[in-house]
Amino acid sequence: MSIAIQAFRFAAEPFFFSNAADKNSPALFSKVNHYFVIVCCVLWLGVSINMDVFKYFIGQEYWEGIPIVPILLLAYLFLGVYYNFSVWYKVTDKTYFGTIITAAGALLTILLNYLLIPIAGYTGSSWAALIVYALMAIACYGLGQKYYPIPYRTLTDFCYVSATFLLIFLISKITMANPWLSIGFHQGVILLFVAGIYVIERKWVIPSHLEQSARGQ
Repeated sequence: MSIAIQAFRFAAEPFFFSNAADKNSPALFSKVNHYFVIVCCVLWLGVSINMDVFKYFIGQEYWEGIPIVPILLLAYLFLGVYYNFSVWYKVTDKTYFGTIITAAGALLTILLNYLLIPIAGYTGSSWAALIVYALMAIACYGLGQKYYPIPYRTLTDFCYVSATFLLIFLISKITMANPWLSIGFHQGVILLFVAGIYVIERKWVIPSHLEQSARGQ
C-alpha cells in the first residue's frame, strides 16, 4: 500500500499542476480521489483477507504482528487521501498550511505513541498512525473546502471504506479447516466486492465515456 501510494503521489502531482488552470479541474480532482479510494479499498481487502497466504513470504517470527496489517493499510489509505486533498494548498500557493498540518501530525504522533505504546505495544503505534493520518486528511479537507472547494464524493468514499472495514472484520471471524477452501472463499469475496463496485460505478463511468464519444463525433 505504501509503495502504491508513493508511486501514485509522484505521478499525480504533475497531473494536478498541469490541470489546475482548467475550469473543470475541481471535478477532475474529485474523480481522481474517488477512484484512488476504490483501488486502495480493493488492495486493503485483498491483502488483509489473504494474510494466511502472504505470511509465508515473511519469517515466522513476524507472524505475531499480522493483526496490525489491516490497521496500517487503512492508515496508509488515509495518508494517500491526504496527499490528494493537499492539492488545494499547492495550486493556490498556500503551502504553509501543509507545514502546519504536517507539524501538528508529527506532534500528535509522538503524543499518541507515548500514550499507547506502553498499553498496547506496536499495536498502539499502528493505531496512532491511523488516527494521525485520518485527522490530517480531515483537517486538509476542511481547509481546502474553504480556500479551494472541490466536490469530493466524501459520503460515497466513506461508505466504500466502511464496507471494506466491515468485510475484513467479518471474514476475520470465519475460520475454515481446509486451507484451499479458505483461499477460494477469500478470492470469491474479492471478486464479489469488485463486481459490486462495477455495478455501483458503471452509472458514472459509462455515461461519461458515451459523452466523450459524442463530443469526438
